[in-house]
Amino acid sequence: MEAQPQVERFKFDIALVSSAISDGNAWRSLVERHGGQVWSLCERLCSESDCDAAFDEIWQSLRDNNCGALRAYDGRASFGSYLHFLTANVLAGRFATAFTSEPERAWSAFEQAFRREIERMIHQVLGSSEALTRLGSSPEDLYQEVVLGLVADNFRRLRAYDGRGSFSAFVRTLVRNICLDWQRQQQGRRRLPVAIQRLGELDQQIYRWLCWSGHSEREVLLQGSALASEEMVSAAIERVRKAAGGGRSAPRQGFEELAADDNLGSSHGASHSVASPEGELLEHEQEKRRELLLEKLRDLLRALPSPHQLYVRLRFFDDPPLAPWRIADVMRLGEKEIYKIRQEVQQTLRRKLAEAGYRAESLSQLLD
Repeated sequence: MEAQPQVERFKFDIALVSSAISDGNAWRSLVERHGGQVWSLCERLCSESDCDAAFDEIWQSLRDNNCGALRAYDGRASFGSYLHFLTANVLAGRFATAFTSEPERAWSAFEQAFRREIERMIHQVLGSSEALTRLGSSPEDLYQEVVLGLVADNFRRLRAYDGRGSFSAFVRTLVRNICLDWQRQQQGRRRLPVAIQRLGELDQQIYRWLCWSGHSEREVLLQGSALASEEMVSAAIERVRKAAGGGRSAPRQGFEELAADDNLGSSHGASHSVASPEGELLEHEQEKRRELLLEKLRDLLRALPSPHQLYVRLRFFDDPPLAPWRIADVMRLGEKEIYKIRQEVQQTLRRKLAEAGYRAESLSQLLD
């Protein structure tokens, strides 16, 4: 029931944009309706002396080439969202410069322009909120992971933009890659079955979604649109089905049987009961190591600065744990500062655990 008003709003946007192409009064209405949004982004990114020029440049770009950018608007999203990306592309050179000279200002403008698109890409690449829950995470957690990836090493990824192609497309590629990297980390040391290793990269990703993340084929078709066309994804599903069951009519159980041969060693895969005395002893040893690790971690947490200790308690040990924006409210800090604190906490704990002889993935098992 909520979708209809949204569709109607987009129809209004289409009508207004169509009129603005040829009608001066409609053009003024378009500028009045969305000028504040454009000015806000210019103000966040540009120096005071450059704001007026940037603002004019953005609106002029909409009129260039016989209003080509306006004519390309098709109503699949609100015009406000569409304008965000047009604005970011026009200001791409300023973004690239600002991430080197004024990173705080650049990040503020970037997050205003791209937050909604980042959230959309997270769902497109990794699935619905329910699918993320099966991976032991949430949309808020993944947004934070993407932000950490983008701000790492003084915005190294974003500063790599060289002016070739659309800045928005460049950002979407970065977000997609960060999401896929995160997914691979969650899957840990899982090994693809030999039959799947013989297939291509797309087929292997389809297999991970089906067998490791538990997505339905419908979900995979939707998610796969971030990687390839629907026809290519459908063909990849069929190839994985053949590898799983030996033919086009292989049942869904074929995926589960193939997954059972993964040597997963992880809670995401098929469950295996420990029936032998040797298995019980191994499980006991693993639990003992985990308890020692937890005790070591408690000691390290007590040595952290007070703000870092508070962050860890709110984020990982409250029930339910607080989302980043709620932690920011409690600690009276900006969300960006919360991301920085998390990065500092993880770097410190990983270093201390490594010095104590623990493997790098130990912290990931507990806090990531």
